Amino acid sequence: MLALKHQTLLLIFGLSSLLAAVVNASPLAARGKPRYGTDWILDPFKWGPYDEKAFEPTLTGTGLELGKKISTRGMHNGGIFSIAGPYKGHAAENLGVKNVVSAAQDCLGEVKALQLKGQLVASGMLKDPLMGDKPQAVIVMIKQPGEILDDNAEYKAASKQEKEEMKKQAIKLMCEEAWEDIKLGMYHFDNQTGNTVVVVKGKKVESAKIVDYGGDYVFHVREGVKKEVVIAFCQKEAVQFRDEVREP
Repeated sequence: MLALKHQTLLLIFGLSSLLAAVVNASPLAARGKPRYGTDWILDPFKWGPYDEKAFEPTLTGTGLELGKKISTRGMHNGGIFSIAGPYKGHAAENLGVKNVVSAAQDCLGEVKALQLKGQLVASGMLKDPLMGDKPQAVIVMIKQPGEILDDNAEYKAASKQEKEEMKKQAIKLMCEEAWEDIKLGMYHFDNQTGNTVVVVKGKKVESAKIVDYGGDYVFHVREGVKKEVVIAFCQKEAVQFRDEVREP
């Protein structure tokens, strides 16, 4: 009888351990098999998990008023706007509002990514004359310092050799941030200078911040990937894009 009871306990313990292993592994397993020839880039953020109600809040009447349209660059972008005054404790000049073309999965993924980055202020539906006469899905985010390298006055005035060096500097700093994102459990794909804002002083790129975290270009990652692997992949990706659009 004792032997049977002992065997039963062992069986229960074994099943419990197996169940625990499955439960612990499920978040990673649910994010799919590796992509892009790597063993660490997994499913896109637009496949979840994310807050399915991220665009349900009504932002109209909460003090959020658009200023002017400042850009249409980026995925799912109906316009990026400045705001007319402070909002939720943030100065107007520190915020931007992105009118996403729909509250679709990839945009829900973008909300999730910005939340992880600490750059999300709000998301929801806003009615404003600058976007028409119907409420539109928007993301209110903290602006990153700088501008696209191609728009920078010092870069435009630089020689061809200086431009190449500035691009290399921007890519190096951009890929360092891509590594920082890995620590948050995500990787921003499509890393190139068009998706990065930079601060330039004396024809030297002093900072580079990745922007445009659309959920179809942000991926879950395998834990334990090495920094040098991520940096090398990011730099290769950026150089390939640079070579495709290299100036004559």
